[in-house]
Order: sequence, then C-alpha cells, then structure tokens
Amino acid sequence: MMHSRRIFIKQIGFGTAGILLGPAAFAFMKDFPAPHNLPRSTPEMQGVSSQTISNLLTAMDESDIEFHSIMILKNGYVIGEGWWAPYAPEYRHTIHSLSKSFTSAAVGLAINEGHFTVESPVISFFPDMLPKVVSPNLAAMKVKHLLTMTTGHSADNNLRSRTMPWVQSFLAAPIDHEPGTFYVYNTTASYMLSAIVQKTTGSTLLDFLKPRLLDPLQIEGADWEQSPQGINTGGFGLRIRTEDIASFSQLYLNKGKWKGKQIIPEAWVEASSKEQWTFNSNPFGGKAPKEHDDWQQGYGYQFWRTQHNGYRSDGLYGQFGIVLPDQQTVVAITEQSFNTQKTLNFVWDVLVPGLQKDGLAANSTANEKLKTKANSLQTKFAGGENSSPVANTISSKKFILDNNSLGAKAITFNFNNGICELIASYENSDRKLSFGMNRWEKQRNGILLNAQLPFPVNSLPNVESPVAANATWKDNNTLYLEIRPVETVTGDSITCTFSNDTVKLVFLDTVARGGKGQERRPQLSGKIA
Repeated sequence: MMHSRRIFIKQIGFGTAGILLGPAAFAFMKDFPAPHNLPRSTPEMQGVSSQTISNLLTAMDESDIEFHSIMILKNGYVIGEGWWAPYAPEYRHTIHSLSKSFTSAAVGLAINEGHFTVESPVISFFPDMLPKVVSPNLAAMKVKHLLTMTTGHSADNNLRSRTMPWVQSFLAAPIDHEPGTFYVYNTTASYMLSAIVQKTTGSTLLDFLKPRLLDPLQIEGADWEQSPQGINTGGFGLRIRTEDIASFSQLYLNKGKWKGKQIIPEAWVEASSKEQWTFNSNPFGGKAPKEHDDWQQGYGYQFWRTQHNGYRSDGLYGQFGIVLPDQQTVVAITEQSFNTQKTLNFVWDVLVPGLQKDGLAANSTANEKLKTKANSLQTKFAGGENSSPVANTISSKKFILDNNSLGAKAITFNFNNGICELIASYENSDRKLSFGMNRWEKQRNGILLNAQLPFPVNSLPNVESPVAANATWKDNNTLYLEIRPVETVTGDSITCTFSNDTVKLVFLDTVARGGKGQERRPQLSGKIA
C-alpha cells in the first residue's frame, strides 16, 4: 500500500520468481565494522522458539516484498537478525519518515533543556519570516500541533517545489482549519520542528542529537539531508544502520533509559508514544477494518500507534522501528514495499503469537537452523546466462547515442572475467560501473549517486552510497542490468537489446517497476562508431 504521506515513492521487489544466488556470488569488502552494540541471546532464553523466528524469515523471504533487513529484540537482547544480500549490517539505510521519530526525540530534549515548550507559538520563532497578514489560525499554531500533525493545513506543503525558504513557505501556506482540530500527514511540520530546534539551540538537528542521543547509543556515521537553508529536513533524510533503529526503539521501550542513564525524559517517551490524535478512518483512504489497520490506531508525537498496544516509527517503503511494551519486544525492519501493512501483519501473525514471558528449553538444533536461514538470505534476481555470443562482438566497442535529454553521448560495454563494465560517456566525463555476471559486484567511490551511476535516477536521493550491480543475459541479444545503491531503498534497471551494430536501452527504475510512479527517462538508441 502506498501512502501520500511520504516524500519519496516506494519500490517493489521481484517477488519469488528468479534465482537465488549463493553466498559465493557476493564479493564484498566491508567498508565499516558492522555495529554490534546490543547484547545477543538465543531466542529460547528469552521465551521465543528459534522455529518461530525461522518461520517469520521464511514468510518474509517467500513474499513478493523485497526485504533488506530485520532485527528482533526481546528483553533487551537481539534474538534474531538477518540481511538480504547485497544489503549488510555495516551499511546505513535511508529511513525516510522514520526520521520523524528522531526529530521528536530532539524536540523532547530541547524542551527538557528549557529552550521552548509544546505550548510555544510557532510564529514566535520566526518573526522575520511571517507573512504580511498573520491569520488567526497561524497565530494559534503551537509546537504541539507540529508534533501531532494537526497544524490545520488541508494538505502537506511540498517544500521541495518551493522557491522561497522552506520556513517562509510553510508560514505562508493557507491554514483552513483551527490547529488541533484537523489531521493531515504533514512532513513540512516535521521540518519546522527541525528548524525550531536549530533556531533555539544554535545546532542542526543532527549536531544537537549527537552528544545527547547518538553517542550514548553508539550510533556512528549518521547523516541527514538538509534544506537549501542548511536545516536538517526533519521529516525524512536520515541514514542509519538497522542496529541503530533497533537501539533507538529499545531506548523508547526502556522509557528513555540507556545503561542506567536517563537519555530522554520518561514523560516525553510517554507523551510521544501515546495516542494524541484518534482516527475514525484511515487517513490515506484505506478500507480495512480499524482493528486490522495500523494506520487507524492513533498518532502520537511523530510516532504511530500499532495493534497489540504498541507503537512504531515508520518510514516510506516500510522502514520500521516497532515497539511492543506488553511483550518487551522491538522489531526493526528495512525494506522496499508498497504493501507495508502486509509486513506488519507478518509480525502480528507469525512473531507475536510466539512471544512467551518465560524462557524455553534450549534447542541447539533449531537455533543452528535459524542461523543458517538468516545467513542465506538473498534478494531475488531474475537470472539468465553469464555470457552470450554477442558479448564477444560488442566488448570494448563504443556505441554513439542519438541525441537525448539525458546528455549521454556514447556507451561502451567491456566484458572480462565475469564482469560487465558499463561506461556512459558525457560531454566532459565518463561514468563507469561494474556489474557482476549473475552476482552482485559492489563498488564505492565516494561520489554522489547522480554522478556515480551511468544514468540519473529520479527516485533516488542524491547521496553517496556503495553500489551493488548485477548483470545477466536474458537471451543472446538482451543484457539486463540491475543497480542497487545499498545505503538507499530504491534502485534501477536497464534492458540493453542488441541488433547487428545497434543497441537500444530501456530504463525502468524500481518505483516505476512497482507501478507507483512513471519512468520519465527516454529510451536511448545507439550505433557502433
């Protein structure tokens, strides 16, 4: 299910079709040590059978959702974890609107330090950016309305489309309802929270959180997108690792306490996670009964309520930090899905029934099977042949491309030792990417994606990320290329069809492939020089 509340559009995975690539097919060098900040335990010691977690991994793996990672904690111990290669523990992951919950934490910390209160009027922070006429509804808007997305706006204000500063754009937007009386999912409200924290503390959201939250939780290497005005985007744009999501969620399960120290005030955790706004219907138009719809369970301070008396931080494409206080359980998930309720249902239907209060008898056989299952998780890839007779005739030959809106002038394919190197030539530069033949080949060069990938991808944030790339021959004349920047969510594919001395390139990013967006790049045609 796709929701209008998100900034970016979710991509869908291949499903169960295709081949599974064995561990030997993934040739990676680890860029950073994998985080391992949380204690581990066998599931049985914490009252969960290894078979229950194996069943969950199997259900997820066999679904049509492309999962990237999962981590399950009970009683503060990691009892299950897995990454679908090429995604891996050491990689950060774009968490989209899950970022909002970190913004909420920053607001609570700033309030605790006396910088403002939930009752502070929004206009009091930005007197120099107010419209000429301040409406009664704008004057009545308070910090608490930003937190609960009850600002009174009828729709989100798409900040990226604005030419004026984002704060000024927000303050200038019409407010049709009295604040506190109308809910609309509003990412710009989250940005305003970030702007308020920066205005009152003198630090960006990320810098403010680092000594107060990130360092105590040993969250390293986090980055956060900024607006043109140098303010962290607040409602999206944070990148952290799966274990970092789990640690943050566990902190909230601990009522803000970490290793004996109160990191976030307990009262703020309580206020953030409780139902501050009650829904009478799905705010995004879903038709499921309320008892089975996790978008009708209520909204807190940048957290969603869930079934089973829980709550969650929630990001586009199904980035989840699920907190279940009654079961003393946390579940962190990263994925690319258009049916995020289906993901939550896996947790409710498979995992939750197996959560017991008391420990279970040790079961080393089941535990080893779980480890084997977790270590074998791979994304599905529509595999074909490693080579084609055409490869020998086109290797190292330059195809001159017809004039195109992308500005690409030529393309070259080099085949050697199980690698297809693709070189896209532009006016003043070449862009190179190596694809493993029926295996993921990873590379990292520190360049932003728009300059690293052979062709730009609108659905991807322009950040630096390792890239995994995979190639296969679907038939003698068709080379299929798959691209995954593994510290983001979405990706790209290129179908290259050869005929005599010509090539045709058809692009399909994963948003468009999932039917939730439009592939706007033109088809390219070229001929050997």
